[in-house]
Amino acid sequence: MAKATRSKTKLYLLGEPVTVLTGSKLPSLHMTLGLFLHHHIELKQTIRKSSAITITEIAKFWLKARLPIKDHQHCQTKLEKKVFDEWKLLNKNKGRTYSTTQLSKEADFVSKLDDLFDVAHVNALTSPPVLQEDKDFLLAQREKGRRGSTVGVDQALTYKEKRASQRKIGEQTRRRKMEDRQQASCSTTELISSSSDTTDTSSAEDGDKLDEQCAGAVGADLNRGVKRKRGRKSVITQELAMTLDRTKVSDRQATMVITFFVMSAPQQHEV
Repeated sequence: MAKATRSKTKLYLLGEPVTVLTGSKLPSLHMTLGLFLHHHIELKQTIRKSSAITITEIAKFWLKARLPIKDHQHCQTKLEKKVFDEWKLLNKNKGRTYSTTQLSKEADFVSKLDDLFDVAHVNALTSPPVLQEDKDFLLAQREKGRRGSTVGVDQALTYKEKRASQRKIGEQTRRRKMEDRQQASCSTTELISSSSDTTDTSSAEDGDKLDEQCAGAVGADLNRGVKRKRGRKSVITQELAMTLDRTKVSDRQATMVITFFVMSAPQQHEV
């Protein structure tokens, strides 16, 4: 009785069914088809649902290896139309033990069971985000015997990701400091600019007042008949005015020169 039960649980060309994916390699064709048939035949799931569950489990191994895969729908189509349909056709004709063609096809199918069930993305080996170690691991998994394992790859990737994370944090810290310095510099520049504007405004107002004073003084010198205003002192003589005209010094420039001369005259006198 026990012997009959074991024979019923065995799958054609696969042997014992696969109920869960294990190991440190990417899933093989044997593991993939075995898990699919477990859900479809033993658990009575539909073909589409069985393939969806199987691809979801397979994707975990590829994600662990940091390798991109195709869209899940495309992976399901490959499992259903290529792998399952081929197995189903062989299973249908398994009674033809006398047929050399059937035996040859069975032997060819069995020889591929330990190969990788390859669902890698078309750009997996050319995409810049994929590390070279991951690409080498994928190439090794595509070989007969599927060299390598995800254990060593994970350790190396964990170290690289940690270093990359530390560099990223350091760059963000330096960027924040630079932005803070720029903001502080802009604030200082605004304060200086505001102070300069106030000083320039005051200087302009003082210059206008001096222009008026000097203009009045010049007018008083050129027109002796006009009475001078109280508190004003004429410092521009007719000769000085003529000299300024000959040297083409503008009124504003002349006012500035004379103003600073008048302001410094007392200091020179005291010395």
